[in-house]
Amino acid sequence: MAQASIALRIPEEVNKTLEQYAKLIDRPKVWLIKKGIDAIIQEMEDLSIANARLNDPHSEYRDFDEIRKELS
Repeated sequence: MAQASIALRIPEEVNKTLEQYAKLIDRPKVWLIKKGIDAIIQEMEDLSIANARLNDPHSEYRDFDEIRKELS
């Protein structure tokens, strides 16, 4: 996979927090940043799918209580 570089400025407090957690889990700060970006992108993709389903007039909706009764 091709990679690109980005540069960003973060508050010193955020940098210190990143350093602390990176040290705690024995990973570089960039690893934490990548994982955070991946998590945000995944969440946005999930929300996009959910939104598309909500707006699809042919999508089947089921009530939570209905599902719970079915599973118990």
